[in-house]
Amino acid sequence: MKYKWAGCFLLLIVVSNALALDILETRKGVKYRGKIVKVQDTKGGKAFVMKTEQGSTIAVFQKNIARIYRDNQVIDLITGERYYTEVRRPFLPFAVLSIASGAYAINRFQEYDRLHKKAEKERKEAQVDPETINTKDQKNAMAAGIVSSILSVGSLYIAIRPMEIKVPIGKVKVSSTLNGVNIALHF
Repeated sequence: MKYKWAGCFLLLIVVSNALALDILETRKGVKYRGKIVKVQDTKGGKAFVMKTEQGSTIAVFQKNIARIYRDNQVIDLITGERYYTEVRRPFLPFAVLSIASGAYAINRFQEYDRLHKKAEKERKEAQVDPETINTKDQKNAMAAGIVSSILSVGSLYIAIRPMEIKVPIGKVKVSSTLNGVNIALHF
């Protein structure tokens, strides 16, 4: 039974590697999705031969390629670097600031409401015109509530926004022989 599970697991790995797609991005921004079959040395320079998702086969010269994406690895032919990308949320601790400033904003809005009701009651008792301007305490509570709300929303945005981080692997190695028979791109 263990061998069946191990065999299924290995088969799954082999199939996922066989179905993995590469992406060629040209210097003009055009992206081709498919599987790189080989690298050929031609009169115009090295060419990457790719079988696209639609089934057609294309060849793109190396001088026209900006980047090659393979799984999470990126090969940048402009700068000659290899790296992989990770999506992280390094500012997640800002969520604590967001919660705290949101709670403070709610407190300030409740304080404004309490002061407003108190002022309305005093105006009715003193029979003062209802058009009377709010008190300074009410204005301060409202302003603090608005500022805290903006801070809460901004810090929440910063906290949950993902960042793509480049982790360098090394330089790209493209090798060939003088007669053009053996050409290899080391991933």
